[in-house]
Amino acid sequence: MPYLSLRRSFQVAVAALMLSPCLAVAEDLVDDYSRGDLLRYSMSIGPDARKFPDGFTFPNDAKARPELFFGTDVSHYDGVIDWSKARQQEIRFVYVKATQGVQSTDNTFPRNWADLAKVWDNDKTRVYRGAYHFLSAQGDAKAQAQHFLLTLGSVLSTDLPPSVDVEWDAPPGSTDLDAADRWRSLSPSEIVVKVQSWLEVVEKATGRLPVIYTQPGWWQNRVGTTDKLAKYQIWVADYTTKSQLSEVPRKVPGYVTNVWQFSEHGRAEIGFPTKIDVSIFRGSQQEFLTALGLQR
Repeated sequence: MPYLSLRRSFQVAVAALMLSPCLAVAEDLVDDYSRGDLLRYSMSIGPDARKFPDGFTFPNDAKARPELFFGTDVSHYDGVIDWSKARQQEIRFVYVKATQGVQSTDNTFPRNWADLAKVWDNDKTRVYRGAYHFLSAQGDAKAQAQHFLLTLGSVLSTDLPPSVDVEWDAPPGSTDLDAADRWRSLSPSEIVVKVQSWLEVVEKATGRLPVIYTQPGWWQNRVGTTDKLAKYQIWVADYTTKSQLSEVPRKVPGYVTNVWQFSEHGRAEIGFPTKIDVSIFRGSQQEFLTALGLQR
């Protein structure tokens, strides 16, 4: 399909509803973009854009690659998940969406977070859990960090480090996310300051180095080159066919990447009602724990 047709035909069901930070009442997330929406968009705008392959199925495809440590991430888009079945599916870690902007909250976060705690004590069901926040270009970054921390509560030593999702932030109804991206109104240095402010507040409160989730193309266009955030590792989202075939993701130069999200078209045989994102860490469980700063 031609490039322009791809862009026109890209459909989004919903967009992030950003409310004034002066409002005290938190709002449930019901119309934000899913990560799949955003990554499908990223695949439509490059000169070599292609449809990424489907078909990764837990647990069999994961069992076939014992040298890899597999995980996923979820939000309200993923419905009700039976976390007691996740380990049977070879899913070893998960990031759960908690918040977006200064007051929007994913209404499935409390259930997912609590259900993951319930399966923790049994080694046969244990899944390493972490929480993430979608950073909006609008709204004070420190206020967004406080909203995330209040929603999250205490962070256990066994929890994954908090993560901040930094990518396209477009208003409702946008079909061209790049043109509508709210980050366009900020300079690269302003974006860095905003991201850094969130990271520093969360790092100070939790004692953990947060992880930045981003897409390399977006980062290159909006942030460019900077070493001001280099102490934070990047969880990279890259669904390109070339990267999948070579099993080497595109990265943000100068930053450590330990986790790679390579597909949103994963399937689990049981426990998950929808397609799911698939992320990998190349190494053993102990190497994963060391890289992410967790206790065993």
